Amino acid sequence: MADEASCERYELRKIRFDLERAPSDAWPPVRFEALWARRSGDHAYVLDNIPFYVYGVSLGDEVYADDADADGYLSYRRVLRHNGHSTFRMRLTAASPEEDLPFVRDLMKTLCDVGCGTEHDVGGVIAVDAPPGCPLGAVIDVLKLGNEEHVWTYEVGFVFTTEGDP
Repeated sequence: MADEASCERYELRKIRFDLERAPSDAWPPVRFEALWARRSGDHAYVLDNIPFYVYGVSLGDEVYADDADADGYLSYRRVLRHNGHSTFRMRLTAASPEEDLPFVRDLMKTLCDVGCGTEHDVGGVIAVDAPPGCPLGAVIDVLKLGNEEHVWTYEVGFVFTTEGDP
Protein backbone atom coordinates (compact mmCIF):
# COMPACT_ATOMS: atom_id res chain seq x y z
CA MET A 1 0.00 0.00 0.00
CA ALA A 2 1.40 3.38 -0.95
CA ASP A 3 1.66 5.99 1.78
CA GLU A 4 0.29 9.52 1.36
CA ALA A 5 3.73 11.16 0.92
CA SER A 6 4.79 8.76 -1.85
CA CYS A 7 1.39 9.17 -3.56
CA GLU A 8 1.89 12.94 -3.73
CA ARG A 9 5.51 12.62 -4.89
CA TYR A 10 4.58 10.32 -7.77
CA GLU A 11 1.17 11.93 -8.32
CA LEU A 12 -0.55 8.60 -7.68
CA ARG A 13 -4.33 8.63 -7.61
CA LYS A 14 -7.01 6.00 -7.33
CA ILE A 15 -9.33 5.69 -10.33
CA ARG A 16 -12.76 4.20 -9.83
CA PHE A 17 -14.02 1.74 -12.44
CA ASP A 18 -17.71 0.94 -11.98
CA LEU A 19 -18.48 -2.74 -12.60
CA GLU A 20 -21.60 -4.30 -14.07
CA ARG A 21 -23.15 -7.61 -13.14
CA ALA A 22 -26.44 -9.35 -13.76
CA PRO A 23 -28.83 -9.20 -10.79
CA SER A 24 -28.73 -13.01 -10.55
CA ASP A 25 -24.91 -13.13 -10.62
CA ALA A 26 -22.66 -12.69 -7.60
CA TRP A 27 -19.62 -11.93 -9.78
CA PRO A 28 -17.78 -9.70 -9.46
CA PRO A 29 -18.03 -9.54 -5.67
CA VAL A 30 -17.64 -5.74 -5.65
CA ARG A 31 -19.51 -2.86 -7.33
CA PHE A 32 -16.36 -1.04 -8.38
CA GLU A 33 -12.61 -1.50 -8.55
CA ALA A 34 -10.17 1.28 -7.71
CA LEU A 35 -6.82 1.10 -9.52
CA TRP A 36 -3.70 3.09 -8.71
CA ALA A 37 -2.52 5.36 -11.50
CA ARG A 38 0.26 7.90 -12.13
CA ARG A 39 -0.63 11.28 -13.57
CA SER A 40 0.71 11.64 -17.13
CA GLY A 41 -1.09 14.77 -18.33
CA ASP A 42 -4.28 16.79 -18.06
CA HIS A 43 -6.85 14.20 -16.87
CA ALA A 44 -4.51 11.48 -18.19
CA TYR A 45 -3.25 8.67 -15.94
CA VAL A 46 -1.16 5.53 -16.45
CA LEU A 47 -2.51 2.47 -14.60
CA ASP A 48 -0.05 1.24 -11.99
CA ASN A 49 -1.51 -2.11 -10.93
CA ILE A 50 -3.13 -5.16 -12.51
CA PRO A 51 -6.95 -5.09 -12.68
CA PHE A 52 -8.72 -7.86 -10.77
CA TYR A 53 -12.24 -7.28 -12.11
CA VAL A 54 -12.19 -4.55 -14.80
CA TYR A 55 -12.33 -5.55 -18.46
CA GLY A 56 -10.68 -3.69 -21.33
CA VAL A 57 -7.64 -2.22 -19.55
CA SER A 58 -4.25 -3.46 -18.38
CA LEU A 59 -1.26 -2.39 -16.36
CA GLY A 60 0.48 0.54 -18.08
CA ASP A 61 -2.54 1.69 -20.10
CA GLU A 62 -3.17 5.42 -20.23
CA VAL A 63 -6.73 6.40 -19.33
CA TYR A 64 -8.79 9.57 -19.07
CA ALA A 65 -10.30 10.20 -15.64
CA ASP A 66 -11.96 13.16 -13.94
CA ASP A 67 -14.52 14.27 -11.33
CA ALA A 68 -13.25 12.99 -7.99
CA ASP A 69 -15.99 11.54 -5.78
CA ALA A 70 -16.45 12.11 -2.03
CA ASP A 71 -13.82 9.44 -1.30
CA GLY A 72 -11.27 11.10 -3.60
CA TYR A 73 -11.47 8.48 -6.37
CA LEU A 74 -11.30 9.82 -9.91
CA SER A 75 -13.93 8.51 -12.34
CA TYR A 76 -12.73 6.43 -15.29
CA ARG A 77 -14.02 7.70 -18.64
CA ARG A 78 -12.07 5.99 -21.44
CA VAL A 79 -8.80 4.44 -22.61
CA LEU A 80 -6.44 6.91 -24.25
CA ARG A 81 -3.72 4.41 -25.18
CA HIS A 82 -3.05 0.74 -24.55
CA ASN A 83 0.55 0.02 -23.61
CA GLY A 84 0.96 -3.53 -24.94
CA HIS A 85 0.08 -5.45 -21.77
CA SER A 86 -2.58 -8.17 -21.54
CA THR A 87 -4.57 -9.14 -18.44
CA PHE A 88 -5.85 -12.52 -17.31
CA ARG A 89 -7.55 -13.59 -14.09
CA MET A 90 -7.69 -16.86 -12.22
CA ARG A 91 -10.30 -17.66 -9.57
CA LEU A 92 -9.27 -20.45 -7.25
CA THR A 93 -12.06 -22.98 -6.97
CA ALA A 94 -13.78 -23.53 -3.65
CA ALA A 95 -13.01 -27.22 -4.05
CA SER A 96 -9.24 -26.60 -4.15
CA PRO A 97 -7.89 -28.55 -1.17
CA GLU A 98 -4.74 -27.62 0.70
CA GLU A 99 -2.76 -30.23 -1.24
CA ASP A 100 -3.30 -28.18 -4.43
CA LEU A 101 -1.14 -25.35 -3.05
CA PRO A 102 2.19 -26.77 -4.32
CA PHE A 103 0.58 -27.23 -7.75
CA VAL A 104 -0.66 -23.61 -7.70
CA ARG A 105 2.80 -22.37 -6.65
CA ASP A 106 4.46 -24.35 -9.46
CA LEU A 107 2.10 -22.91 -12.07
CA MET A 108 2.54 -19.38 -10.67
CA LYS A 109 6.32 -19.85 -10.93
CA THR A 110 5.88 -20.92 -14.55
CA LEU A 111 3.93 -17.72 -15.25
CA CYS A 112 6.72 -15.68 -13.65
CA ASP A 113 9.35 -17.60 -15.65
CA VAL A 114 7.69 -16.58 -18.94
CA GLY A 115 7.67 -12.93 -17.83
CA CYS A 116 4.26 -12.45 -16.21
CA GLY A 117 3.57 -10.44 -13.10
CA THR A 118 0.84 -11.38 -10.64
CA GLU A 119 -1.19 -9.81 -7.85
CA HIS A 120 -3.32 -11.72 -5.35
CA ASP A 121 -6.69 -10.67 -3.94
CA VAL A 122 -8.01 -11.89 -0.61
CA GLY A 123 -11.00 -13.47 -2.35
CA GLY A 124 -8.96 -16.12 -4.15
CA VAL A 125 -8.48 -14.09 -7.33
CA ILE A 126 -5.08 -13.86 -9.00
CA ALA A 127 -4.57 -11.11 -11.57
CA VAL A 128 -1.96 -11.88 -14.22
CA ASP A 129 -0.10 -9.27 -16.28
CA ALA A 130 1.49 -10.40 -19.54
CA PRO A 131 3.80 -7.56 -20.64
CA PRO A 132 4.75 -6.84 -24.26
CA GLY A 133 6.83 -9.68 -25.68
CA CYS A 134 5.48 -12.26 -23.24
CA PRO A 135 4.49 -15.47 -25.08
CA LEU A 136 0.69 -15.43 -24.73
CA GLY A 137 0.42 -19.05 -25.90
CA ALA A 138 2.53 -20.17 -22.93
CA VAL A 139 0.38 -18.09 -20.57
CA ILE A 140 -2.83 -19.62 -21.94
CA ASP A 141 -1.31 -23.12 -21.62
CA VAL A 142 -0.67 -22.56 -17.89
CA LEU A 143 -4.16 -21.12 -17.38
CA LYS A 144 -5.74 -24.09 -19.19
CA LEU A 145 -3.72 -26.59 -17.15
CA GLY A 146 -4.96 -25.15 -13.84
CA ASN A 147 -8.49 -25.15 -15.21
CA GLU A 148 -8.25 -28.78 -16.41
CA GLU A 149 -7.00 -29.81 -12.95
CA HIS A 150 -10.01 -28.00 -11.37
CA VAL A 151 -7.72 -25.76 -9.34
CA TRP A 152 -9.01 -22.52 -10.88
CA THR A 153 -11.17 -21.04 -13.55
CA TYR A 154 -9.72 -18.29 -15.68
CA GLU A 155 -10.86 -15.43 -17.86
CA VAL A 156 -9.39 -12.83 -20.14
CA GLY A 157 -9.57 -9.25 -18.90
CA PHE A 158 -7.90 -7.76 -21.97
CA VAL A 159 -5.60 -8.98 -24.73
CA PHE A 160 -3.55 -6.32 -26.48
CA THR A 161 -3.65 -6.20 -30.25
CA THR A 162 -2.48 -3.29 -32.36
CA GLU A 163 -5.81 -3.37 -34.20
CA GLY A 164 -7.81 -2.54 -31.06
CA ASP A 165 -5.82 0.48 -29.89
CA PRO A 166 -7.95 3.65 -29.68
